[in-house]
Amino acid sequence: MADVVYASENMKISTLLRLLQKSKTHMAIVADEFGGTFGLVTLEDILEELVGDIWDEHDQIVEVFKPLDEHTTLVSCHANLIDMFEYFNIQFQNKDLDSNTVNGWVVDLLGHIPKAGDTFTYENLAVTITKASLKCVLEIKIVRLEETETDS
Repeated sequence: MADVVYASENMKISTLLRLLQKSKTHMAIVADEFGGTFGLVTLEDILEELVGDIWDEHDQIVEVFKPLDEHTTLVSCHANLIDMFEYFNIQFQNKDLDSNTVNGWVVDLLGHIPKAGDTFTYENLAVTITKASLKCVLEIKIVRLEETETDS
């Protein structure tokens, strides 16, 4: 059985890469400043930081924006928030939000984790929660409203 490789959370990526190569292993446990477990890092994680995403036979292509018709789109809540606003050609108004993802934006706007079926409107978008867990929103359906609908 091989020894477990440990790394500190502040270790440089180049040092960690050499450590994994030297130990001939593909993962290390990352320890925090108190000696507890901070997380797990893999050789693939390091390589992706250096060269970008690596697609392999186990990865699934996830459509973050899946158009259903001319006005309706399913959106994965793991999508980047700025990407979503650009996709719908909407100027991002609330710069005070700390959210980076669509899930974070929905929870920040509503003040709680909504359930599937909950709805709200933002700008000219009607948003319906289509999938949610106890911990986060997983998917939303966005319908772009006609200008006359938003004016009334």
